[in-house]
Amino acid sequence: EAKSLTRDQLLPAARQSLGADHDLMLKIYQNLAVALRDNPKRTRGDPRWNQDSRGVSRPAFDFNTENDLREALTIMQDVVQRRRRVYGPTHPSTLSAQGMLSRFRIIST
Repeated sequence: EAKSLTRDQLLPAARQSLGADHDLMLKIYQNLAVALRDNPKRTRGDPRWNQDSRGVSRPAFDFNTENDLREALTIMQDVVQRRRRVYGPTHPSTLSAQGMLSRFRIIST
């Protein structure tokens, strides 16, 4: 539901209002990529949630479909390109997006 709302309503409205390279647009795209990557059916009560070293519960990653993961990778590649062009290669937002893209690539192999 969140994926279709983002794709069908939020992205077109935000793109028209803000422009494709606006920081908020890039954040929306990143959030969509994460939603595509992660399985939305996971809940905190699910035994597949993991606890980190501090005892904080975090979801164990599970993917919707291979197509969703491919789309997430494509979106993140676009976000990294846009962030490099808009902010430069050493900006913290660019570096963060690059790190996220690297994690997506590791997960996809």
